[in-house]
Amino acid sequence: MSSPKKPRGVVARIARGVMWTLLSAVVLIGLLVGVGVFRYQRVMNTSSIGVYSYAWSVTKSLAFDQEALGDWSRFEHKYDAQISNDEDAVKDANEMLATLHDPFTRLLSASETKAEHDAMHGNFAGIGVQFGMQIDKDGKVAKNAAGKPLMTSTADGYPVADEVLDGPANAVGVQAGDAFISVNGTSLQNVGADEVVKLLRGTPASTAHVVLRRGSKEFSVDIVRGQVHLHAVKTQQLGDIGYIRLTSFEQDSTVDEMRDALQKLSTSKAYILDLRNNPGGRVDFVLNLAPLFLDKGTIVTIKQHQHGGGTRTENYEVPAGNTENLTGGKPMIILINGNTASAAEMFTGAMVNNGRAEAEGTTSFGKGIGQTVVPAPNGTELHVTSLRYYTPNGTWLGDGNSNKHGIEPTFKVEAPKVMKLLSEQDVQLKFAVDKLHEELAGK
Repeated sequence: MSSPKKPRGVVARIARGVMWTLLSAVVLIGLLVGVGVFRYQRVMNTSSIGVYSYAWSVTKSLAFDQEALGDWSRFEHKYDAQISNDEDAVKDANEMLATLHDPFTRLLSASETKAEHDAMHGNFAGIGVQFGMQIDKDGKVAKNAAGKPLMTSTADGYPVADEVLDGPANAVGVQAGDAFISVNGTSLQNVGADEVVKLLRGTPASTAHVVLRRGSKEFSVDIVRGQVHLHAVKTQQLGDIGYIRLTSFEQDSTVDEMRDALQKLSTSKAYILDLRNNPGGRVDFVLNLAPLFLDKGTIVTIKQHQHGGGTRTENYEVPAGNTENLTGGKPMIILINGNTASAAEMFTGAMVNNGRAEAEGTTSFGKGIGQTVVPAPNGTELHVTSLRYYTPNGTWLGDGNSNKHGIEPTFKVEAPKVMKLLSEQDVQLKFAVDKLHEELAGK
């Protein structure tokens, strides 16, 4: 069977950019915003000024919103006199890119780039804990007094572990639901997500002295940072319902893991696909996952800025004669929340608009844009917002920033502020199980 064609010029990857939800304390965070590696052919000047100049010229060529560039020529040599190393170049390039008011267009340093590429292979150096993002009453990511995004926290402002992976933290008894009070003597109360990550991550074999709170009891643990492998897909049999949690569309193993999961759960009478806290990932993974659930239909429409001017619009369909649908049209509910973003929203839109599944939970993040990811000089990497995508019914989900719409769930079910997934407090999962049982009983 032929696979869906990929977006021309990219190995598509669109992630929310604020990936604390998935990786937080595991490694890098806040950096995965791309739509893959665009094979942008240009001779690179490997001087530090060349790093900056490359970011300037490629952004000018690829930016979807050309009007936002304004008089882009004003930045071409603005920082020449103060760039003495690559660190300066990255800092100044990001100051330039910040004028676009698009948090997803940015230049990654060489170390950030390496960490991102490690993430694609599911390998991380850290403690092995995942955190969700705190959502306010308006459905937006909550921020502290300094304007920094906050992780899901206790009532008094300490970040709470959403999940503990197999790894260093698990080895010393850290549990989901534990509140992180301090790291190496630094309080984490109302601290922004990026700073929490910086404090928790570190080089392999280094030690994080962490004070935790579990219930009313505080205690400390020493966590020796090390390699953590993150699986993209997790499964559980809930009676006659097959539960699948997809944590991202980022890892190289994603499609194979999903295929294995569906085969493992093939005797299920219905499915729950949990995309809560899924920050997105690669578009080509969406295109290759959709045929595992759909016989036919439009997956997504993409409008992309073209080098040289203008936009190109392409529709992506499930291949004709698809034989890969492993779900057989059985009832399915997709769980979403305010941290379900980008590629996860693209996939949800394809399932809901094609009548394949119903969405349940709360409104998704609202990021209907994607970035071309361009290898840049000296190991750096440039992410430029170059496209918009639309769900099969023509809906644009927003820019992930000031203009966000997201996917409205078929069944709106609010969750407690602090809730461990798959626990007795997981009211969204319980609703999905009950709803599917009702549907199965009515057949």
